[in-house]
Amino acid sequence: MSDPVSSEDPLRRFQERGDRESLTRLIRARGLDLDRYGAAVTALSPVLDALASGESPLFAKVDRAAAESSAAEVEAVVGWMAGSDRANLRAGAIGLMGALGWPSFLETLESSLASEAPWERLTAVRALARMESGKATELLLQARADPDPEVRAEAARALDPAGGGSP
Repeated sequence: MSDPVSSEDPLRRFQERGDRESLTRLIRARGLDLDRYGAAVTALSPVLDALASGESPLFAKVDRAAAESSAAEVEAVVGWMAGSDRANLRAGAIGLMGALGWPSFLETLESSLASEAPWERLTAVRALARMESGKATELLLQARADPDPEVRAEAARALDPAGGGSP
């Protein structure tokens, strides 16, 4: 019997597996520049490898200089990850958005704040807390009204890191 994931389109395969091999197949299938996307994959490999093996990623290990040199490709890969139905791949994408801190990710993070899943909203708040922008602060202020007390508390902590804020 054939693997049901392997018979599907390359994007879905990557979003199901989250591994570098599936990502490389996706890049090839779309006829994208292997050198530029290869640099993006290399920059993100500590996160991709951790997620593929079921471990928690260490975002500090991302090669920021390499990521910035192939920013458009990194944004595409992170977007593909964020579109996954797998919670760990989506959470990894949201965490990467916060670690990189690029303004281009704010719209996706705002969408994550509207998710029905409290874990996704909490992860988005943590990502926004790492970003230094007025829009990120605005979104954190809105998150203080989240229906989940843990999300509200995290937003309050992010806005007042000294600990004086109340959820």
